[in-house]
Amino acid sequence: MRIVTLIENEAPQGLLSEWGLSLWIEHRGRRYLLDAGASDAFAHNAVRLGVDLARADAAVLSHAHYDHADGMGAFCTANRRAPVYVRRAADENCYSWHGEQPRYIGVRPGMLELMGGRLARVDGVLRLAEDVALVPHARPDMAERGRRAQMFVRRGERLCADDFAHEQSMVFALPEGLVAISSCTHGGVDALLEEASLAFPSRPVRALVGGLHLFRTPPDEVHALAERLAGMDGLELYVGHCTGEAAQALLAERMPGRVHRLCSGTAFEIGGEGRCAGT
Repeated sequence: MRIVTLIENEAPQGLLSEWGLSLWIEHRGRRYLLDAGASDAFAHNAVRLGVDLARADAAVLSHAHYDHADGMGAFCTANRRAPVYVRRAADENCYSWHGEQPRYIGVRPGMLELMGGRLARVDGVLRLAEDVALVPHARPDMAERGRRAQMFVRRGERLCADDFAHEQSMVFALPEGLVAISSCTHGGVDALLEEASLAFPSRPVRALVGGLHLFRTPPDEVHALAERLAGMDGLELYVGHCTGEAAQALLAERMPGRVHRLCSGTAFEIGGEGRCAGT
């Protein structure tokens, strides 16, 4: 499989960047767009990178936050046929609260309605192909994780702890093992690993791709996570966005040669002997 980073927080000269993420995934003759960043910047980069959005067979919205969702309008303009898979719970109601007042971080109001018939609402685990699954969070502690992260969803007049029911990951089953792609991993890396293995039992996870949402995580917790991941034979990480600079450095220190940084334009392949090769 081949993955191209269409938008990320950082970019080399000649490409655009923004706080957001969009990945183009090619696997066994099918093409998927996972997220579309916060604007149409990903589409501009796609042109420069030789990626034809019109050829996507499907798009997936990982969760209902603006920095992953708000470029989907540009995708639907470039591609008139591909469904956009979203969780049943995805709505325009997500907030974070790290200051004196809650801040709206959800999908641009009205966008989901405008997308209309393009949206394919998803419940449970959905197989897009025999070896490709959309996987939700299923652990009962998700609302507590949302509360600790100070992330909320509006229900009526109340802000409730976000249980991340609007979030999903893509899991690909390669002969060498599983590739779990999670744009923000709000539910935690351990939950992601568990959920990927439940979707495809008895297969090792060979790669984690995306954002690991560690930019506010205390260093001791990142160290503990790095120890656990380092003990997983052959596991490689392709990470960026909300992973955070300090966390990436700690992971790279404990897992030398196995942690790869994403930026706009990063392209890599996973396959063959299960090794990740950057291009």
